[in-house]
Amino acid sequence: MLEKSFDSYFAASSKGDAALVKLYVRGGLGSRGKTAIQGIQNTLDSQWGADRYRLTGELFLGYSVDNTVTADVLLLFPIAIVIAFLVTFLTFRSVAGVLTPSIRALSSVAVTLGPMAVADTPLTIMSAVLPILLIAMGRPDSIHIFSRYRVEILKGSVKREAIMQMMKSMIQPVMMTSLTTAGGLVLSPSQA
Repeated sequence: MLEKSFDSYFAASSKGDAALVKLYVRGGLGSRGKTAIQGIQNTLDSQWGADRYRLTGELFLGYSVDNTVTADVLLLFPIAIVIAFLVTFLTFRSVAGVLTPSIRALSSVAVTLGPMAVADTPLTIMSAVLPILLIAMGRPDSIHIFSRYRVEILKGSVKREAIMQMMKSMIQPVMMTSLTTAGGLVLSPSQA
């Protein structure tokens, strides 16, 4: 059992085989705080070994979650892109059919995450899923529009007529799905 020492931030067991150290890390989960936590981990790893200590607390939990989420995004984002490319290729079997929705979805990721990177905004749990969400949500409208265009071409319409017919028939459904999705995201009760 741990006994309280003269310092309220340090305690050691009566046998001397366990210690409790409470640290305050300045900087929270900003880059300064993350650097401090990484330094603490590196020091403890080199002095005691990675399996001989435990870190806990709200700040370390947040740090661990951030690292896990970032690792997941680095793994899942390329997988999402590959799956999206495969699905659109199997659907349209043409380069234009793959590139049209892909360029739109990838540009929305760049426009969303680019300013975050420039502003040095750290990824949170919510913002880390944005790339995958944008890939998933940014493709359907393009796929619907491109599918309708292909239907019009197969009916025998010339390109200009097919585009006009496609726009006429798709503007309302595309606007409604986009506004519904945007409204759902804006009005979502979870804010992070």
